[in-house]
Amino acid sequence: MLSAPPTMRGTNAKGELLLGRDASDGNPLYNADKYIRKNQTDKFTLTQRFHLQFTPDISARIGAILFYDEGFYESFNKDFRTGIQSYTNPNTGWNRDRASSASFDRTIRQTYNATLSYKNKSAATASTHWQDLNTSMPIAKA
Repeated sequence: MLSAPPTMRGTNAKGELLLGRDASDGNPLYNADKYIRKNQTDKFTLTQRFHLQFTPDISARIGAILFYDEGFYESFNKDFRTGIQSYTNPNTGWNRDRASSASFDRTIRQTYNATLSYKNKSAATASTHWQDLNTSMPIAKA
């Protein structure tokens, strides 16, 4: 209610809700039950990793990640008041479009990773350190 006077009553003497000036700048509780919205989303992530030791000097790490995202969205508008009613025309002051919509969306994303590690023995420095070969391959399926 942006421009409703501070003396506006939201209910009448019987306790029934009043629309006020009109639907765009009146009592928002009057039409609240006329808009039905049902939205639900489900998401989860699965991760699996393996470590393989081929020899004391060579090992591999392999991993996979799966992300699942699903959404269901539904809306429906009942007949709702938009303004003051008329005694001569029963359709005045009502929106009777009854707009509705529904949608469903599912996304599955997969990522695979592999790392091959080996020890590099250098005779010149007489030290041992690990070298990694890393590859990553994202795959997205809709």
